[in-house]
Amino acid sequence: MINVEKFNKINNPVTYSRRGKESYLDPVRQQLIYVTPEETIRQRTIQYLLQELNVPLNMLNPVYITVLL
Repeated sequence: MINVEKFNKINNPVTYSRRGKESYLDPVRQQLIYVTPEETIRQRTIQYLLQELNVPLNMLNPVYITVLL
């Protein structure tokens, strides 16, 4: 179960510019992904899994994270 207080303390990921639009560097897919509300939650969830639950990066799959949301 996600600890909501800890999840809410996770900062939004750093943004980069890609073709004039803000993007996140996805640590799982190793590519820039355009910022959307859904992607922001996905990236924060990835950070929560990595930082708070110590899930290894190689165990994460963005398809499964989408299903969890």
